[in-house]
Amino acid sequence: MNNISKTLLAIFTAFSVATFAAEKVYMAPVGTTNIHSDYGIAAQKLMKTYIEDDGRFILVEGTAADSVVLEKQETVKNKAVEKGCSKYLIAEFTRLGDNVILSFKLYGTDSDTPVWQDRLKAANPDDFDPIIQRVARTIWTMQEFNKRVA
Repeated sequence: MNNISKTLLAIFTAFSVATFAAEKVYMAPVGTTNIHSDYGIAAQKLMKTYIEDDGRFILVEGTAADSVVLEKQETVKNKAVEKGCSKYLIAEFTRLGDNVILSFKLYGTDSDTPVWQDRLKAANPDDFDPIIQRVARTIWTMQEFNKRVA
């Protein structure tokens, strides 16, 4: 193989890796209000599975040891940067009566404004899995899931 062929092969390989490399997203532990915190842990695991199935992102799961405070967005952003992520996801589950509101916001580490967000209502915990699966598929598509459903 001559030098030109080797150079072209190296350039093509580098371009392919850069083009198809998945972006790293940090997900803070899911905030839970008026529901058991285990739902948040399970939701985070499901989100990781569904997001990585799509291949666009690698989800870096936050843990309690990260000591991030959802109310202090700066702590989440700093942890994302520390873990080498270009984006971070904040999810909060809030129970109001019989329903649970699931809120998701995706931020770039270079901004305090969400680049994508969605909010959905679950009638019961059985709704969590299909909602999380759909959110993972539509995340950062510039359209909220609610607007995609016919």
